[in-house]
Amino acid sequence: MKFEDIQLPADYIASMYKDTLVIIDNPNINDQPQNAPIQEHLKEKTATTTLQPNKKQVVQADNNLDNATVLPFLGENKKKIAILVWDETVPFIREEWLQFLSNILLACKLNIGDVAIVNQYTTIQTFKALQQTLQSNYCIMFLSDMQTLDLPFVVPAYRMQKHSNCSFLPAKPLSTYLPDDAITKEEKRKLWLSLKNLFNLK
Repeated sequence: MKFEDIQLPADYIASMYKDTLVIIDNPNINDQPQNAPIQEHLKEKTATTTLQPNKKQVVQADNNLDNATVLPFLGENKKKIAILVWDETVPFIREEWLQFLSNILLACKLNIGDVAIVNQYTTIQTFKALQQTLQSNYCIMFLSDMQTLDLPFVVPAYRMQKHSNCSFLPAKPLSTYLPDDAITKEEKRKLWLSLKNLFNLK
C-alpha cells in the first residue's frame, strides 16, 4: 500500500501525541503578517506570548537548559527524527498536514511518537539550537528556504546530505503534496524514494 492511501482517524492521530507537547514562550504569530517574508519575520521575532495548553500536554525538554532554549514540538522524539515545517496559520501544524505526515510515517514503519515536529515559523531556530534539545539523527525539512537553519550547505529537494552526525533530507513545503493531480503524484513519488533511501527501507 502506498503511504498516500493510508488514512487515520483524527481522534487516533490526536491520541498519539496528546501528552507530548513541549511549550515555551513563543513569538506571537497573531502579530505577524500572514505572508511576511522570512527576513521580515526574523526582524519581528522579539514579540512573545505564552500558549496555554492542558497541563498534561506540557513536557520539559531538558531541565538543564535555559528557558529561552526549550523547544516547542509535537511528538516524543523517540527515534531522534526532526521534521521541520513552516505553517503560518497555527502554532504547530494544521490538521491536513499532520494527516499527511502520519501517512508518510506509517509507510516508513514509524509514528508520531518517533519524531519531533517543529514549526520553524513560530520558533525560527538554527540547526545548532535545535540540536540542543532534539539531538537529531535525521532531519526532514518541509521548507521552501533553509536559511533559518544557518547550515553550511544548500542542497536541492530530495537529495540527502550528512552533517554533524545528522542525515538531512530537504523536501518541498507540505502544501506541495496535498492537491490530487499528476504533478503532486510525481512529487510524492520523489519524496517516497528519498525517504526509502534515508531510512534504508526495502
